Amino acid sequence: MIGYLLIICIIYILYFVVNKIVRRLIQERKHLSDETLNAFYKGKIKRDGEEYGSIIAHLGSCENCQNRLHQFDPNNLIEDHLIE
Repeated sequence: MIGYLLIICIIYILYFVVNKIVRRLIQERKHLSDETLNAFYKGKIKRDGEEYGSIIAHLGSCENCQNRLHQFDPNNLIEDHLIE
């Protein structure tokens, strides 16, 4: 009986962990909004927050959003915003 309950608990924990990972991956694949890119460019996103990490991860793999961010200031390199 205890073994059965332990297996059920492990399955629930795995479900929630996998669900969170999948949701984060889906979020990273969506293009960032102009408002988000603008806030990031202006430094209004907290560097230690989860949103900042998601933006960085997305910009690391999405050339479209990199180009859109670059349009805010063509003379400024995107790397200047990514270096901590």
